[in-house]
Amino acid sequence: MSAYDDLRHVRGTRVYAQDAIYHLRTTTIDQMQFLADNTCKQIVLTAVRNAASLLGVDVLAYVIMPEHIHLIVRPSADKDISQFVASLKKRSAREINRHIGRRGAVWRKEFFDHMLRSQEHLEGLVRYIHDNPVRRGLAASAEDWEFSSWREIYGARFPNRAR
Repeated sequence: MSAYDDLRHVRGTRVYAQDAIYHLRTTTIDQMQFLADNTCKQIVLTAVRNAASLLGVDVLAYVIMPEHIHLIVRPSADKDISQFVASLKKRSAREINRHIGRRGAVWRKEFFDHMLRSQEHLEGLVRYIHDNPVRRGLAASAEDWEFSSWREIYGARFPNRAR
């Protein structure tokens, strides 16, 4: 086991590389499908964009599923991804609870992060997250899922695509 592995698996410790791109995934508490509601999805998207703007994180791609979200991000050199995730979870949890009339946790405390190592890895992962709703039977095609970055990334390339 390397020194990096020792650090990586200490609870609460994360190691980040400057100018790196990360895949983040976070899940709702007990995989409850709070995000099946489109208003809740919009709340999460707004929280992601606000946290990104506030904390200097570029969101390169995303998909919001009924019980989890995938994000591909590039933080500024001096920013901690944990702060970004904590901000979006806090903001979205408060609004989701207000919207559905409940109290309590919305998100699991943990989140998954993985540094991408190549352009090919990035491109493959973007396709993978955009196809998530299709694999789950929630959309006929990636472009049909409203709560993903597919249209932001590819929409101009396929302006007259038949539906």
